[in-house]
Amino acid sequence: MPAPRDTATTIDRLLAAARRVEEVDSTSLWARRAIEAGEASENGALFVAATQTGGRGRLGRAWASPEGGLWTTLAHPIPPERHDALVDGLGLRVGAACLTTIRETLAAAGADPNRVRLKWPNDVLIDGRKTLGALTEVVRAGGRAWALIGVGVNANNALDDLPDDVRAHATTLRDALRAPVDLERLLRTLVTHLLTALARDGADALSLRAARASLHGVGTTYTVTLPDGARVEGVLEGLNRDGLPLLRTREGAYVPPRIAELGAMEA
Repeated sequence: MPAPRDTATTIDRLLAAARRVEEVDSTSLWARRAIEAGEASENGALFVAATQTGGRGRLGRAWASPEGGLWTTLAHPIPPERHDALVDGLGLRVGAACLTTIRETLAAAGADPNRVRLKWPNDVLIDGRKTLGALTEVVRAGGRAWALIGVGVNANNALDDLPDDVRAHATTLRDALRAPVDLERLLRTLVTHLLTALARDGADALSLRAARASLHGVGTTYTVTLPDGARVEGVLEGLNRDGLPLLRTREGAYVPPRIAELGAMEA
């Protein structure tokens, strides 16, 4: 379905004004610096790098970002009257947007989109291997709040360019499709779905439905690591109405906090 005219105009403007560099430490850190310096447009801004030297993922993990991938951050100003509604459930909506982006990319290439799954909260897998990771943050500067959505996609980069410990659990769009993808088309598709996610509130029904339908690891035993280091073991049954994992433990149903770490048990 094509984007509405006003949304399409916003997408065209963001892409035309996108800041692009060959190399940066992190597109999200770059976006944060631009916001703090008052250099980001009040209508939002897009930051794109060919490579990142200090890319980071959820919980501060390093994210390898070699040439050929898509490394980008969308900076979106949050209207004060929408702050709570926009921020609540944003991670779920971003995950669903990224999931849809990769599904559509496979479908456009004639591949089966059902190969694409969402690993909570916002990693996207193809055939069980990580292809996309997203990091959502809220920052404040100049008296206003901004949503920063950093997305890294293993697109046309070579698997051999990834660290050994990452390569074993990753894939690229090029490898999955046996052909390179158009990075500009991929970026446009991603931005389109991210803007849709930002226009919605909370854990909306469409995002929740998409995430549930493609949730990775249902029926798998996971260990939840809590911020204080405590661990809880349970079988993943799905997502609750807030988009959080629902596990079945020996004591009954359990929903971990958003900042918990969810790791599958080794077979």
